[in-house]
Amino acid sequence: MGASEFDSVVSFSQSLSQWSVLIIGGVTALLLGNSHISPTKKVARSIYLLFLPSWGFLLWSIFMGVKVQRNFLALKLLSNADVSAIKVELNHHMSRQLTLMETGLCFIGAWLLCYLIWWVFCREEKGEQ
Repeated sequence: MGASEFDSVVSFSQSLSQWSVLIIGGVTALLLGNSHISPTKKVARSIYLLFLPSWGFLLWSIFMGVKVQRNFLALKLLSNADVSAIKVELNHHMSRQLTLMETGLCFIGAWLLCYLIWWVFCREEKGEQ
């Protein structure tokens, strides 16, 4: 069993890391931009705090992707590598990366749901302000 058999796992891990970076960038652009209607009341604006754990989980997911890369490089570069142990570790890190990304996306989904509820039911009209 050689390193080439793990190429698809590493490729999937890299794509998850790239998606995490893109999502973090998109959320940051949303926060810094002014192309959307934002709540004016402090309580309603607190829904934006849901982005903090989402960033944390996405960054942690990227870190797990780095660990997948390390395992793959160890497998590829070390001649006396324990292939079965590296396979177990690679699988563990890949699983954690995917779970962490899903958790981060759940927080973004929770923000989106809260924002949608605010936008439909609580949004102040221009004349009311």
